[in-house]
Amino acid sequence: MNQNEENEKSLMKEFVVEGAKKKVKRYLWVKILLPLLPVLLIIGGFLGLVAMSAVLSQTDSKSDNLSGEISQLGSDEIPKEYIEYYKGAEKEYGIPWNVIAAVHKVETNFGTIDPMVSSVGTVGHMQFMKQTWVGWSAPYPTINGLGDIAIPNADLMNPEIIARYGGYGVDANKDKKANPFNAHDAIFSAGNYLKANGAETDIRKAVFAYNHADWYVDKVLKIAESYVNAGSSGGGGKGDGTWKNPVRTPYQVSQERDSINIDSLIHGGIDLASTPVGSKPPIYCAKAGKVLVVGSNLGYEGNYVMVQHEGGFVTYYGHFDSVNVTQGQQVTNETVLGIMGQTGLATGVHLYFEVRQGGSSANSRINPRDVISF
Repeated sequence: MNQNEENEKSLMKEFVVEGAKKKVKRYLWVKILLPLLPVLLIIGGFLGLVAMSAVLSQTDSKSDNLSGEISQLGSDEIPKEYIEYYKGAEKEYGIPWNVIAAVHKVETNFGTIDPMVSSVGTVGHMQFMKQTWVGWSAPYPTINGLGDIAIPNADLMNPEIIARYGGYGVDANKDKKANPFNAHDAIFSAGNYLKANGAETDIRKAVFAYNHADWYVDKVLKIAESYVNAGSSGGGGKGDGTWKNPVRTPYQVSQERDSINIDSLIHGGIDLASTPVGSKPPIYCAKAGKVLVVGSNLGYEGNYVMVQHEGGFVTYYGHFDSVNVTQGQQVTNETVLGIMGQTGLATGVHLYFEVRQGGSSANSRINPRDVISF
């Protein structure tokens, strides 16, 4: 054997040995990782949920999406002289005019109670505690410990004193007084207070700060919704032309919301299975909006898309075979989000569809049948 043949044989031997080593390494990794696969899927699913929650926490209940054209009920019920004040406050503070109007309605029925002073010391059109109006650091003696203070009206309405102590009273009509008994001043002050309490990102939280009761928040937001036309700002509702079924080929409802899953958990959305079984039709966006999340979570709904809509709505679409949109993309109810599939934990080809309103948590899920006829 000549020298070249010996060198070639040596190189071949090294190649075979290295290949064998790589096979052994791959075998060891598979043997180690395979038993851990279920754990890795669970961890991956958990991290996916955490990431999704982080994104949603930044966009939860966008208050600038609650406003809209005044409804017939709003026109009939709201005193016309106040509408320009509500809309002025919306422009100034970014708070939906109809939410401020609803607070006004609940607090004093648009200033028609007499006197506009409550038993606990709240005053004016929007029922502010005097200490909240002038500022909690103001050095006036308290009366009942709840924010009622012994303060001269001249000081209570003095914009300079309010600015000094960090109060929320506003001189909206520029008469050099911030008067809680003046509708213009009080309405702007309510907008100021709601904005300071985060209404631009979480309207429920801000209204709760106004009056610490869930029933109060529900009442205000329900009235606010009734004051705008369904569809003008995403008020939602069947037949208004803004909501459409995301599946527009033959399908069947294979599981309802609030039924029990095979894993004994509550089903948070509705399942729409294509017919014939196994076919993969396009999935449309149910309502115009902006793509919030495009993700893949094999431990849950597989390839999924979430869309933020006006009116504080979020829709969720799961189990896509493939996705056609990207995060941040503006979409309409004629946009194809992707193709129906079976990714994630799914026993067959179908769409998992959720609607959430007023928040991003599971508690914000509503029945999709409330806005779409399936």
